Amino acid sequence: MAAGIDAPLMWSKRGNRQIDEKIRKALPDTLNAPRVLAVNSLWGSVTVQGVLLGKHLREAWNCLEITETHPNALLHLLKHSQESEIQKIYAIAERLIAKLTDHKRDATLSAVAALAMVRCPKSPNWQNLYEHEPCPVQPFNTSVIYWMPIPPL
Repeated sequence: MAAGIDAPLMWSKRGNRQIDEKIRKALPDTLNAPRVLAVNSLWGSVTVQGVLLGKHLREAWNCLEITETHPNALLHLLKHSQESEIQKIYAIAERLIAKLTDHKRDATLSAVAALAMVRCPKSPNWQNLYEHEPCPVQPFNTSVIYWMPIPPL
């Protein structure tokens, strides 16, 4: 039904992505809040492999919903949300990732984002951040999204 990929799946024609700034602003102001780096500062292998994985998944399952994820930011946004449905998702995620390695934890959180994308498509407390990017460049023939628990402003 859905996949979450922990890598950028879209760029902006105007430089830095506004969606990354939106996530930075939504994160709680704490010392342990995750960093949201500019796409151009990531390793090339991260950006290429994420796109290739999405391309191959879409070729195998044409109707597959795909979301970009940032597992660390997602976890912090889930944890600090005041909305009860998001808190329920956080409680499930927290139990699932308690004893996992970093890579398995990130994969599980990416699956949580994909599940929320399918289960909460009309929730006012989740949104597709790609809808707010003014000049997106997507390397797919069909759209992908970036589903995050950030209420609209």
